[in-house]
Amino acid sequence: MLAKRNTDIGDQRSRVVCRLHSVLAELDAGGIAKEINASDVEPFLAGLTPTTPAEQVRVELAVDLLDDIRRLDAQLKVSHKRIRSAVAASETTLTDVFGIGPIIA
Repeated sequence: MLAKRNTDIGDQRSRVVCRLHSVLAELDAGGIAKEINASDVEPFLAGLTPTTPAEQVRVELAVDLLDDIRRLDAQLKVSHKRIRSAVAASETTLTDVFGIGPIIA
């Protein structure tokens, strides 16, 4: 159950990142050239000066999506912690195998 929830949160984050990339590309051709994360989007948005009402709405939408990414990142962090705790409590030896961590186990 915890692994499924973790996967669902990750999938949702991917969808939100794709939406954000689309909005950023509409605001500035190409958007952000590298992997999107919250620390890169903030300065990108701060450097924009919306000149039309449509651009202003896009910036507001980007800020909302950025908030969603931060929320999902926090949920992933909690999810990983819960999984690590559950794996430790199960006393499995799977994590003794090189390359298998608590999320995979």
